[in-house]
Amino acid sequence: MSVVSSTDQKYSSIISTAKELKAKKEAGVVSFSRMSDPITFKMDNLELDKNPDIAKNTGFDTTALSKKSKITYPKNEFMSDMLSSTAYGYSVNLAGFMGADFNKAAGLPENFKIHKSTLEEIANISQSSHLFNVFKAPHEQTKIYENIDMANTIKQYYNIFNQVVGKDLPNKEVYGIVDLSRLPTGFSSNGVKGISFKPLNAQAEKMMIDRSNEKVTNLYYPSDQVADNDANIKKLDFSPKSMSTDQNPSWLAFNPDMSPYQRDDGYTKEAIFMSFLKSAGHTVLDGGETRLEPEVFVRTSQMARATAKLLEKIKMEASILQNEPENIKNYIKFLSENNALDINKSDKETISSIFSLPDGNKIFKDMA
Repeated sequence: MSVVSSTDQKYSSIISTAKELKAKKEAGVVSFSRMSDPITFKMDNLELDKNPDIAKNTGFDTTALSKKSKITYPKNEFMSDMLSSTAYGYSVNLAGFMGADFNKAAGLPENFKIHKSTLEEIANISQSSHLFNVFKAPHEQTKIYENIDMANTIKQYYNIFNQVVGKDLPNKEVYGIVDLSRLPTGFSSNGVKGISFKPLNAQAEKMMIDRSNEKVTNLYYPSDQVADNDANIKKLDFSPKSMSTDQNPSWLAFNPDMSPYQRDDGYTKEAIFMSFLKSAGHTVLDGGETRLEPEVFVRTSQMARATAKLLEKIKMEASILQNEPENIKNYIKFLSENNALDINKSDKETISSIFSLPDGNKIFKDMA
């Protein structure tokens, strides 16, 4: 069989295959991504670049086929999306770390690497531990935040962290156990805008706190004699154990993935910051562009106002009872006369104690 005859048969086969694929395409049974495969196989078998006679008889330009280096590939949209992915309005690189724009907004050093998964853990724990969700299953929870300004939250925490470890943490890439042992074990501070019902403040209405103006007033070290039950001291744990992911975390525990911050030769500043968050706070803070869902804000505001009114009522009633013991005497006499109260010595002492009444037992002198 001649070369031309063989070529004609193969060329006819190509045409037949193309027609068959076209018919299947129109019938909707051919995957577009695979349509060229059979034709490509047939063309490879022709070996056009090795036989100029075949190329001449079939009309193929082998020069164009051989110039593979000049082929232009279409833009890979998937890679483009990954390179330009965002979280909380800021760029994220391929390894999952927040970009330079986030660091700038959060007041972090340029070379500081905080992973997106950490921010997600902060958002998740804030959602799950909220008063409206704390006793609900995950699928039943209410969406708490309309928007989370994560850069603002991290900025507040990092500002406190810097005040706590700034003078004890040398500037280097990794730290050893000796470095960790020099860090404070606690601190006290002021300037926190906490929840207040008297007077009622914005933090109470949102059930959130603002730590943007928090100032560290004192640092405590292992050698300091500090009472364990001192509520004014925030305890810290910078132990190596605190810089690993807890495999069995307690309920609602802040447990970020620590693998992005781990090094074989020591502990990174980022890992130490994660340890600080575990001890000193890790929920979304009030400030910046953080907003509650409108429905959530309405509920929290109503609860705060009702609580403020209740506390005011309790205070007023307590004041009346303390300042008007005669009213108490008359009320108890009424109960006694109607056999609604069996008053004995213990009852007298208890009531007097509750209302801090001066000479309280005198109220009952005629009721023994």
